This record gives sequence, structure tokens and C-alpha cells, in this order.
Amino acid sequence: MSTMKERMHTGELYLPGDDEIMEDQLKRLDRLYDFNATRPTEM
Repeated sequence: MSTMKERMHTGELYLPGDDEIMEDQLKRLDRLYDFNATRPTEM
């Protein structure tokens, strides 16, 4: 059986609350927050 992350990428049904998926999502949300807090002169 494939992991939930593999299932997500292949279009199969998956559980979005899976630990691995949530860990990746939190990392991406942190990066998005940092980017959105960037001043225009910091680009």
C-alpha cells in the first residue's frame, strides 16, 4: 500500500490530516508567512 503523500500525488483518495502531509504543510506555511512579511525593499 502506498503512503498518503504518494496517494495525494497520484490522484487517489488520501487523508489530508496524515502526519507526513501535515508536517510538510506546516513547513510551507512558515515559508509563506516569512515571504508575506517581507518588505518590498528586501526583495
